[in-house]
Amino acid sequence: MYRIILILSITLFTAPLFADEAEDKAEFKRLYAKFNELYANSEELDPIIEVGEKLYALAPSVYGKNSKNTANIIYNLATLYDEKGGRNYYSRNEKKASALYKEYFIIQKHLNIPEDKQFFERYLQFVLADFNAYAFEPNISYSKKILKIADNINLPDIEKANLEYLIGIMRANSRQPLAARKLLESSKSRYVNHYGEKNISVARIYFWLGKVGMVLGNSRNAEENFIKALDIFEVNDQLNDDLILSCHAFLVELYEKTGKTEKATFHSRAVAVERPVGFDRFITPLYRKNPEFPPKSRVKGMFASVEMEFNVDVNGFPKDIKILKSSNSMFNKTSIKSLGKSRFAPSIKDGNFIETKGVKHKYTYSIQ
Repeated sequence: MYRIILILSITLFTAPLFADEAEDKAEFKRLYAKFNELYANSEELDPIIEVGEKLYALAPSVYGKNSKNTANIIYNLATLYDEKGGRNYYSRNEKKASALYKEYFIIQKHLNIPEDKQFFERYLQFVLADFNAYAFEPNISYSKKILKIADNINLPDIEKANLEYLIGIMRANSRQPLAARKLLESSKSRYVNHYGEKNISVARIYFWLGKVGMVLGNSRNAEENFIKALDIFEVNDQLNDDLILSCHAFLVELYEKTGKTEKATFHSRAVAVERPVGFDRFITPLYRKNPEFPPKSRVKGMFASVEMEFNVDVNGFPKDIKILKSSNSMFNKTSIKSLGKSRFAPSIKDGNFIETKGVKHKYTYSIQ
């Protein structure tokens, strides 16, 4: 995606660059030729970025700090760092990309560039890079601006639904559940109007609304949304979708917390049916009861770890728990007690639920 954009933006400003024979322009021309050669022949990003950084350093003296050409150089370098960052949280490259995008849009504002569809698409890249760079603490003003731009350019309704869904997820992950819920509800209405009530996109909205309901402490609302999501997935004959597994897992947690053990068992078993082959080798709790610290252990600097082995019965309950390793026996009893209250997905073989043997789990305790 980024490299297509890069080609287009380079094409826009290659022709008029090199009339002046000044030293900086000559160096810029040499570097630019090298950039194009690397871009065409190198599969590695680092050599291209290295030359891009040199172009970035020269551009203000060659064209001026706030020129369109300087802005394009900055934008191209931002997309390269964005590609290298891979949209990973807290990535150093995503932070560089975000900073460069910000610099690019400062120049765009100085040049009074219209906030049209291209501006929107590039600003969305900025919003995504900033979110990935800072994950739980992104700059909220950026996502507010992208929504405003979308309104101003009359973004098609389905594209607006996609945008609200994306920003809604960002707000949910940034611990802003009320703002997330508002955006997700709006997105859901647009999807329903465009696709109908039983579309997969609507199911995904229900899933996120369920998560928001959990954060807000509204168990009933969360339950309703997860079940609506599962109903739509079933109608569409979806299998092995991560969101299906997550819906069941969250429902196990909800039902365990409210003492509805039979319902929790139903969804524990549902995970066993839905999950991909080989999952048993990496069995993890669907509902994890965090252990309590023993009263005498609450000492600053305290650290302990307890590793246990156990079996999981056909209903997902841990049994036959035994201590494998413990750095401090004071924590053994609370570890066994907490693990006993956790829930797992059972294993399944030839269509039948079976006991999973030799499962391991580790608790770590630390007081800073």
